Amino acid sequence: MGNWSGARAVRVAELSLLYGVLPAAIASGIVPLRARWLVFLGTGLYVIAVLIRNRVGPARLGLPTVRNRLAGLLAIFVLGAGLAIGLLVWADAVPAVTGVRWTLVFVLYPAISVPAQEVFFRGFFFVRYEDLLPGALIVPVNALLFSLYHAIFGSGLAVAAAAVAGAILAAVYRSSRDLYRCWLLHYAFGIAAYLAGWVEGFTALPIFSLDGLR
Repeated sequence: MGNWSGARAVRVAELSLLYGVLPAAIASGIVPLRARWLVFLGTGLYVIAVLIRNRVGPARLGLPTVRNRLAGLLAIFVLGAGLAIGLLVWADAVPAVTGVRWTLVFVLYPAISVPAQEVFFRGFFFVRYEDLLPGALIVPVNALLFSLYHAIFGSGLAVAAAAVAGAILAAVYRSSRDLYRCWLLHYAFGIAAYLAGWVEGFTALPIFSLDGLR
């Protein structure tokens, strides 16, 4: 019983650090801007190490064999990105000088950012901490922590939108245990936000500007 309680305490502390302390430190500016990406990288490596140590494979995270879904995923990714960029060019929605930023948003966002976020916030979170929370709290807590990370953009809009989207994504994952579904839904939310003109609220970090690439 003592060992079980100790292991539980470790996971509670881990949850508080990964999903509470780190984003709060980033959003408050305690962690310098240039160091944020090192924090993200370190967090990702830690998550991978925990999953390997506990022998948590892709299927348990909600990522069954990719082969049967790869064609559909690639088609949605290509069509979605192409449609979004095409609409922006047709509507002349942004100056040409920001083309690099839009390429990052519509290509790297669904290819790298979205799946990484879904593994961290849905797959890893539910597998690692679901038994720590009462069933009725798992979705709202997940949504709250998801929105807290979006405070790094310094935008109340990003926090509010992430809370709503996070609740939907958490509910979908809890009912389906399908991370691919959450990945595509998250991508759709992002595309909708950018096309609605909310880009500044979600890309306020220098990495999304030409200055951040120099």
